[in-house]
Amino acid sequence: MKTRHIIAAAIMVTLLMPLNSQNTNTVYFMEEVAERNNLNPAFTPNCKFYFDFVFMPNFYLKAGTNSFTLNNLIYNKNGLTQSFMSSPEALDRFYRSIRPTTNAGVEFGLNLLSFGFQIKEKHYVTFDFGLHANANAYLPKDLFRLALYGTPDAEGVNSFNFRSLGVDMMLYSSVAIGYMNKINDQWTVGGKAKFLMGYASMSTSIQSMGLDASLDNWTLTTKGHINASLPVSFGTDADGYLDPSTIKLAPTPALLSLLYQPAGMGAAIDLGVTYKPIKHLTVSAAITDLGFIHWNRNSILGTMDGSYTIDKIIDFTQSEDGSSSAGIDEGLTELGNEILGNMKVSEGKAYSQMLRANFIVGAEYGILRDKISFGALSRTRFNATHISEEVTAAVNFRPADWFKTTISYSFVDGRWGTLGLGLNLRVGMFNTYIIADYLPITWSSVSSTKYDLNNIPLPNRLQQFNIQAGWSWNLGRFSSDKDNDGVINRKDHCKDTDIKYLQSLCPGLKKKELVDRHGCTRDQDQDGIPDCYDRCPDTPKGVVVDSVGCPVDTDHDGIPDYLDMCPDTPEGIEVDSKGCPLDEDADGVPDYLDNCPGTPDNVVVDSAGCPVDSDGDGVPDYLDKCPDTPAEAYATVDENGCPADSDRDGVPDYIDKCPDTRLNLEVDQFGCPIDSDSDGVPDSVDRCPDVAGPASNFGCPELTKEVKSLLTKAMTGIEFQTSSDVIKKSSYPILDQIVAVMELNPEYRLAIKGYTDNTGKASLNLELSKKRAAAVMTYMIAKGISATRMTSEGYGDANPIASNKTAAGRAKNRRVEFEISYEKVTYEKVVNPELQDTTIIK
Repeated sequence: MKTRHIIAAAIMVTLLMPLNSQNTNTVYFMEEVAERNNLNPAFTPNCKFYFDFVFMPNFYLKAGTNSFTLNNLIYNKNGLTQSFMSSPEALDRFYRSIRPTTNAGVEFGLNLLSFGFQIKEKHYVTFDFGLHANANAYLPKDLFRLALYGTPDAEGVNSFNFRSLGVDMMLYSSVAIGYMNKINDQWTVGGKAKFLMGYASMSTSIQSMGLDASLDNWTLTTKGHINASLPVSFGTDADGYLDPSTIKLAPTPALLSLLYQPAGMGAAIDLGVTYKPIKHLTVSAAITDLGFIHWNRNSILGTMDGSYTIDKIIDFTQSEDGSSSAGIDEGLTELGNEILGNMKVSEGKAYSQMLRANFIVGAEYGILRDKISFGALSRTRFNATHISEEVTAAVNFRPADWFKTTISYSFVDGRWGTLGLGLNLRVGMFNTYIIADYLPITWSSVSSTKYDLNNIPLPNRLQQFNIQAGWSWNLGRFSSDKDNDGVINRKDHCKDTDIKYLQSLCPGLKKKELVDRHGCTRDQDQDGIPDCYDRCPDTPKGVVVDSVGCPVDTDHDGIPDYLDMCPDTPEGIEVDSKGCPLDEDADGVPDYLDNCPGTPDNVVVDSAGCPVDSDGDGVPDYLDKCPDTPAEAYATVDENGCPADSDRDGVPDYIDKCPDTRLNLEVDQFGCPIDSDSDGVPDSVDRCPDVAGPASNFGCPELTKEVKSLLTKAMTGIEFQTSSDVIKKSSYPILDQIVAVMELNPEYRLAIKGYTDNTGKASLNLELSKKRAAAVMTYMIAKGISATRMTSEGYGDANPIASNKTAAGRAKNRRVEFEISYEKVTYEKVVNPELQDTTIIK
């Protein structure tokens, strides 16, 4: 085989990749792809029913290595295409990229039938029937050293350790029934039970394998065995060792019989859980393909135990460029044949082979109403003694309901990976997708006449490759009704209705009872509280409400704030229809603070609701007729708020120095009767208030005996001509004496009163009496007495002083009386001996 064939073979090896669960990592975050529940059985498909069949299948293909990339095999340097065998340096560069054990593999999966359906919103059942094929080869680094460098020590022995060499292969189909249960809005659990039917299998177990190579021979020392279940025939020599040249595939009928008589049977389970601790964040975990196949048909057991010599297998002469000679590949082929030829084979016993289990942990957080989300995934794969780890980060874009895309980036076994891409397109009820975890981002063109290459584009950093694609028929998509409220998106005016929350508020109601035909929460009064939970469904628009839809009543008085004119009323206080504390007397002080709840209308009150009492005497101002009573009088006020005035003289008792003043006497500011002339006779009864006099004479000075006698004498001593007012001359002396008294006492005031008897007409008598009194006054005026000091009046026959039945009595009744009053006191005496023994009458 030519060297270029070695290069081509090496390039093909790079297309191999370790086996894993037959789904891309990127699909983990693509909610529209129902088959993503193969990675986590708790992922509920985004539709009420989905179906795919062989004519619109879901398939998966993956191949590659965990070591080198194409860039390690062929690359450009200084504008020239270089291969890993172009120079010793290139060879060393390639060899350094190889891991201690290169894991190379290929995987293929095809869903022949898949469907799922929802049961009562919280439950989902799935069914899958598919074909699976995978193969893994574990290649020790010393095997590459032998192929690349040969046996450089031409004189000595070159030792190689092949202990990690191995093969793991399986071809089988599976029938899986899955169940998902949405426990609540946070937790969802799921699981799958798988029935497995095996068609072909191979696994190796190498305890030790080494090669000692020299120019003359190779010595292979090995201990191990191979378990296989293969539809092949083979021959052995007399000792039971395999003859590789006799290996043949079974005839077609025998191959077809495996479909109904599989070579092995087995079972596996998938378990998963999702948890939403907060809105838009989902944390998930799963373990998948936890199971085995028990092989009991077509079993082959191959054992190797010992040392085997291979003579003159190859010429190890180095080429000029330092690489091993072109005979290495033939030598390796011969080595493989020698290994098989030194393996004793027999019909094997039944054996079990574990599936490659996966442990997956993921998280996803959405923003912008989940139009964009960010995801992270850790995926650990287990197969016998081999474990691999892959970490994927993803960004998901969901710009429209019919189109979604996911961009991912993966780290494989601690090495940088490459970008992945998932595209999802929905047309009506049909959903299609194509996904790849490892996109060839960087390319280079290589040309070589030596290798018959002319500007061939190669993804020079590609280490592995996978693709997943499929069609499905989705009915009742949850994303068509994104909020699952029973109203499809194109008719839904409220696409984010939290239907689960509404159902928790109002259990037992149907969705159409919770939302209207536009997909919006039924909220008749538009207060933000669903009608089904709203205890006050007719709240006026714009009114702030509480958690049960009733207008807020901050002070809990039964009157909502929007109607409450007194929103801070203390709790427990009885209020009126406006929310204000009752004020029965309408004095502005509520009853619960009012110490005087029966105050009359329009009365000014204090802060305690009691009528104002400005002077503090205990009688409110509206009743207080004395609003300025001083404190010292408080004990004496009456019901009108006035200090007591026992003698009713207008001076209150608390300042009255004469508290027993007789009624109607004028008093001074201390309550004592006024006595202007200080004669002990109050002015109110003092007929001579400006002239001192004894009380016996009504406060007037006592007239002298002479004046009294004169006045008494004048009553009978003044005579008039009969039936006339002409004074007789005999009366002049008496009148002159009276004139003298008036002259001597200028303070005297004289009242002249005329009387008659009852003889004749009363009117004539009255007129005559007036004329006679006036005549006396005229006489005295003529004598020099001022008219202002005198008055005259006639009274007819009134006030008789004697009986008119006798002449003597009638003579006494015909009289002129003189009554003296005073302006001030004068003690001068009238000197008139004739009057000394007379008496004054008034």
